[in-house]
Amino acid sequence: MNAALTGKIAALMLVVLVVGVIGYSVISGPANTPGAPNLPGGANMPIDIGAPPPVDLGSGPFGEMTGSVYMSTNPDTGEVVARMEWEALDPAGEGRFEVTKPRAFLFNGDQVVEVTAEHGRILWPDRRANGRPESGTLDGDVTIRILERFEDDEPDLVHTTLTTPELRFQSLMGQAEAPGEVKIEAPGLSFDGEGLTVRFSEVSQRLQYLQVAEHRQTTINPAAMRRADAQARARRGTIATDPIEDVSTDTDTDAPAASDYYAATFSTNVHIERGGASIAADQAEVWMHLLDRRLAAGAITPIDFGRAASDTSNSNASSTADAAFNNDETAQIIRITSTGPIEVLPIDEAPEALLHDEVAIKLSAPNTGRVVAIDDANGLTVRCGSLAWGLTSHAISARGVGGELGVDFEFTDRASLLTGSLDADLIAGTASFPGAGRLRAAPQGDAASPIPQEQWPELTWSGSAHLTFDALAQQNADAHRRIEGVALRQFVAFDRVAIRAPEGEVRGDTIRASFDAGDIPRLSHVSAEGSASIVVRSENGTRDAAHVRADRLDVLFDTSPETGARLVPIIASAFGEATATAQGDEIEAELISLTLAQDDDHNVRVTGAVAEENAHITTRQGLIVSGSRIDAEAETGVVGVIGAPAVVGAFIGKDKLAAGSRFEHGLTILGNQIRIDEPSANLVVFGGGNLSYARRDRDRSDYDRINIDFTQGLLLDDIAGRAELLGTVTGHAETRGTDRYDLAADRIVLETVAGILEERTRKQLERSEESIVRRVTLEATDEGQARAELRRFAPGDTDTERILESALALRGPIISTDLTARTIDVPAAGTLLVEDRRGTDSVSPDSDPFARPAALNKGSLRGTSVFNWKGTFTLDAASGVAIMERAVRLRHLAPGAERAAELECEQLTASFTPLDATSDPSAPTLHAAVAEGGVFARHGANELVADEVRFDGNTSELLASSRRGNRVTLFDAESARNIAAEGIIIDLVTGAWRATQVSGTGSQ
Repeated sequence: MNAALTGKIAALMLVVLVVGVIGYSVISGPANTPGAPNLPGGANMPIDIGAPPPVDLGSGPFGEMTGSVYMSTNPDTGEVVARMEWEALDPAGEGRFEVTKPRAFLFNGDQVVEVTAEHGRILWPDRRANGRPESGTLDGDVTIRILERFEDDEPDLVHTTLTTPELRFQSLMGQAEAPGEVKIEAPGLSFDGEGLTVRFSEVSQRLQYLQVAEHRQTTINPAAMRRADAQARARRGTIATDPIEDVSTDTDTDAPAASDYYAATFSTNVHIERGGASIAADQAEVWMHLLDRRLAAGAITPIDFGRAASDTSNSNASSTADAAFNNDETAQIIRITSTGPIEVLPIDEAPEALLHDEVAIKLSAPNTGRVVAIDDANGLTVRCGSLAWGLTSHAISARGVGGELGVDFEFTDRASLLTGSLDADLIAGTASFPGAGRLRAAPQGDAASPIPQEQWPELTWSGSAHLTFDALAQQNADAHRRIEGVALRQFVAFDRVAIRAPEGEVRGDTIRASFDAGDIPRLSHVSAEGSASIVVRSENGTRDAAHVRADRLDVLFDTSPETGARLVPIIASAFGEATATAQGDEIEAELISLTLAQDDDHNVRVTGAVAEENAHITTRQGLIVSGSRIDAEAETGVVGVIGAPAVVGAFIGKDKLAAGSRFEHGLTILGNQIRIDEPSANLVVFGGGNLSYARRDRDRSDYDRINIDFTQGLLLDDIAGRAELLGTVTGHAETRGTDRYDLAADRIVLETVAGILEERTRKQLERSEESIVRRVTLEATDEGQARAELRRFAPGDTDTERILESALALRGPIISTDLTARTIDVPAAGTLLVEDRRGTDSVSPDSDPFARPAALNKGSLRGTSVFNWKGTFTLDAASGVAIMERAVRLRHLAPGAERAAELECEQLTASFTPLDATSDPSAPTLHAAVAEGGVFARHGANELVADEVRFDGNTSELLASSRRGNRVTLFDAESARNIAAEGIIIDLVTGAWRATQVSGTGSQ
């Protein structure tokens, strides 16, 4: 037999190395206790993996055959490096021999490779010193052992034993075959397979091909391997040195390391299990980079993602479980089975799988479509189409089948992930999901009260996603870094992304979820962009507490332990065309920020809202509030509005009570700053502003309108039904399209229907068609005069300029109008001007009547009446009757008259066209007047004194009369006559007068 064959047999250890890599790295876990080797199997072998011994039996001039022994020595030292012996060597012709009980030894210091068999058939054409067997077959309990000898009297230490029924070799081809069953035993390792083929190049000193026709099972016992390693170190008297961890061991540091790349394939039905954890796949591929036929330091790092991160609630239990696992030798055993072949091939250049790794593994399932990894101890199940793992860089790549959502990670009672593909870098703490996916995770909370899985928060996306995380690691005594879990830091997803939980839902084209840096990672911030929306639910998810839409949304969550396992949003901010509904209120703005809180019943509620930039709120009471900034406090019910201007509107209609829509009643308040106190039903405007009110008229073709400006403020008490406007207050009102009222005062008080800020009240007003404003009071300060004016226009096309028919102007320190009783009261001295403008256009319709005192003497108008009094004034608008008392004075210019008539009395009753009557061009504005109590009258040169004077608007005559026993006195200044009579009549147009029962000087 060619003794070089025994060196090539060492290449079989590469199978052990490959199997060990899979078993150790893929199923690594909590058993990484001090002293554990990095790799099982060949990692503890004192010989080089995949290389022959440094001698070539029979290849040098120092081989010598003596009887039944063949020996080879080192030409430099003379030491025996190989020995081959047998019981019988029988020629079979043509250089062939039958060998009985062959036994061969290869020596390398204290290391020995021993090969034995029952029988052999070899081709050995030249048995002299320069010859060697060219080929042959060993059969019958073929055994290869790797030994280590010591100077003590103890037995040799057996590192590895390979047994097979038959072994064939070809020296020229460098090939060996074991067609039958192959078993490998080593401390802590057993390998069972069938059909081994090894091809080795003596020129390149490199494995060319290795195949196991059928791999059955490999078992790895790390505890037994540690014991054997400790025993070997004790017998050597040396400190432990793992040759896998130091590639420079036994090498010339000046010589470049020999670099080899290998690819191994395991198929079919690959199954790896350890301590309740297992991986099943159709096949496994392994790539390795060897330097001087060894793995470089750090090529493989133990890693364990099975256990949660430092949960204080069960940290003691975790430590106890770890200790129990480490002491349980059975739980640490790794078993690898498969039913197909194993192939190992060298690669000339670094494959793509080793661009960033020294060792890489890929598990795939081309037949069944599923790679399944299960870790019962840690509650982890992984299902995917393929799983690739770089054991140096810890880069992971998982793929589904045919682009489907076929990558499924499930942590029992903790989380689940379903996606089409996954690429992760466990060292950098990043992961990407190139396709659609779904992530569900149990909230970190009280383990004693787990959240049902159907209530777990869920994140879904249609495009791609990226994850950043921190590995939670412990440092073992052997300096191996053990990663016990991951702490999420940020998750970014794209394209139709949604986060759903019982507490609410967030949607957007892009969503970023951030987690705090505590021991228990909690969701701290969610940002959504592009068609973003958020729903916040209360009452255990049965009702929406808030709903927000915007171009971008940011939600901050309470990360304090007091929240338990719930997601509690505390701030939700929306940017860009934002809209929100919160507890019945609707908000629109460029920026909306909601503050939220959780009550004792775990219900999430909105405690406040801020809206900025074109802010607009429709409250649950139907109020419309707008401004540049709106602050709403849900706890106190106070709403503050700032803007240019700030607006509050209360509308009654069928189009959601919106301003500008079709409504029945509408009240709008404007100002630079407005405060609304909903519980007390108060509204305050600070500084100047405007109040306007509109009500659909009787024929529903137009609106009656009131518009009032003020400079100092507005106070509205909705419970009392009272609005007070302060400062320089001016306003106007229009009714029926023909009447215009102008108001001016230092203070205006509006008495309204109580509860107009309540939607229910406004709807009742809609059904009853009752006016909101019931009383208007105008007040002047500092001896000023409040004024109220009425201009009545002829009916006509609203698109053309309106024609003014009459005007009524009222002044006084206080003017009170009761819109329900249709009365006007002035409780102090005042002035009333009444004009009949039909047929004239000499004066602008909007000019001030009191700015034309000379008009009464020029006859420019058909009829003008000016009333003054120092007592009180009352006007019944329905009947058109006005009563004035104390020091009353009337100046009247009858239509067609050249001069005005004047009356002075203590009481005057005047009858006008009713203010609520339709316009009648044939009727004068002033119908009649009755002056009583010491009446003095003047018309032109005529002056008279009487007890009573009546004015008849139909005849334009003054009728003076006296009580029984008194006389009417007339003085004609032109004729200097005094006339006394029972009655006197003066024609205000012609100036003529006549008397009855005359007495005095002069003639009639």
